Amino acid sequence: MVFHKNFGSVTALQKISLEVAEGEFICLLGPSGSGKTTLLRIIAGLEQATSGKIILDGKTITRGAWHLPAEQRQVGLVFQNYAVWPHMTVEENVAFPLASLPLNRGEKEEKVRRAIRAVGLAGLEKRSPAQLSGGQLQRVALARALVTNPRVMLFDEPLSNLDARLRDEMRSQLRTWHQELKLTTVYVTHDQAEAMAMADRVAVMAEGRLQQIGGPTEIYREPCNHFVARFLGKANFSAGMVLRSVGSGENHSYLIKSLMGEIIARSREPLTPGTQVEVVIRPEDVEILPPLDRQKGGNWRVTEVEFGGPMTTYRVNFEEGGASWYVMALGQPRYPVGSEVELKVRDAWVLPTAVEQGQIMEDRRSSGISLRPQRVAVVSA
Repeated sequence: MVFHKNFGSVTALQKISLEVAEGEFICLLGPSGSGKTTLLRIIAGLEQATSGKIILDGKTITRGAWHLPAEQRQVGLVFQNYAVWPHMTVEENVAFPLASLPLNRGEKEEKVRRAIRAVGLAGLEKRSPAQLSGGQLQRVALARALVTNPRVMLFDEPLSNLDARLRDEMRSQLRTWHQELKLTTVYVTHDQAEAMAMADRVAVMAEGRLQQIGGPTEIYREPCNHFVARFLGKANFSAGMVLRSVGSGENHSYLIKSLMGEIIARSREPLTPGTQVEVVIRPEDVEILPPLDRQKGGNWRVTEVEFGGPMTTYRVNFEEGGASWYVMALGQPRYPVGSEVELKVRDAWVLPTAVEQGQIMEDRRSSGISLRPQRVAVVSA
């Protein structure tokens, strides 16, 4: 089954299928316009799907054009802009979602106290939003989402309005809250570092499609295509030819003849000698060295140097008008612009073929979107 969303003639989501396990923290990662927020809003009940269905813990909450109203889905939603009422105090903001629930005053007050305490705002109950920092406002929004005991938490770029220091603090705090509360969580972000640091799994999206789903290490070290490789960080590419296998058992490793000479690269699938391949090499997996023969010089020339504290990033070009690569090395810059150097590859990954790329995603589409809060699933139809 396939999950779709169209806006008139524009297809915003296509062939989306995803299962989120109980207690899992999954990030929807992609650039602006990739469809991640549309998908989140459909799960929340704020948008209607064109086709497909969503199952929450065994109960269908969306089927094609029909969907259960948002207020009946038992999901908590935290937006980018906080959406905190400026004329209400902290506790009044947090209590707002309880107004229509059949609870007595004492029950409501206890729920509000627990939610405020859970996000570290105890003692600030009587303050107005104007008296709070950006990080505190985001905590109010989180407490308001938690107060109804949601089965699934949904976050739409919640940290993008914070400065870098606060963003780091809140990122760590959100992960701690998730580990303590064990709530099934779907988190939308365009920030690769945020997704890699927080998620159990990352679903990379582009142009309304899921590109790859996997653990942060997997999608970074073993991208399924050029887009994923580049979106997750700097990447170098090289064409090559398989010479022979050098691995054993389930691990596929091959000696590849490439621009860098002979290198060893890992592969998802078995390869035969003579196969033409393309490998991706992360900058930190390339060692930069002085030329072996100082009179002849090296094959690579440093064109840019960027000092980033613990790491230095070099941009190097291969001979005249050749390939341009990134190299990352620990410590302060050692090779100024214009230096001739040699490179040594420590690790590489063979990009899957187009057929294999399709299979990678098909292997993950067996159950559509199913959410477990318990369980949530988005399935296609």
